[in-house]
Amino acid sequence: MAISIIVGIIFGFGISSAISSFLLLIGLVQKLATRTHTTHRLTLYKWTLCFGLISGIYIAVAHPIIRIGTVWGAIISTFMGMYVGIVAISLTEVLKVIPILFKKTNLIIGTKALLFSVAFGKMLGSL
Repeated sequence: MAISIIVGIIFGFGISSAISSFLLLIGLVQKLATRTHTTHRLTLYKWTLCFGLISGIYIAVAHPIIRIGTVWGAIISTFMGMYVGIVAISLTEVLKVIPILFKKTNLIIGTKALLFSVAFGKMLGSL
């Protein structure tokens, strides 16, 4: 059991380093921090990203039995869905999909509501 935990953590560090390097390379975290006017917390975002990736990979590989109850499960699932939504929205913004869509459809009013609804839909889909 101890060896599988150690191996899972080692592989988790490796994979999380690769994923976080990719996300940082395309400027996803910096753009998100700039959009939310929280660039002073950029280091916190990077550490949170690494910790989330490591713990997610460990849970995916080791399948530990975690008894947290339905309330905590709902709270954790909500944050996981918010993460998925934020990453999806940030990736589409980095790839300039949404600005092109807005120009093609002449959509000016309701852009914030549209982005929020996409993120909320991603969150509900991950539950």
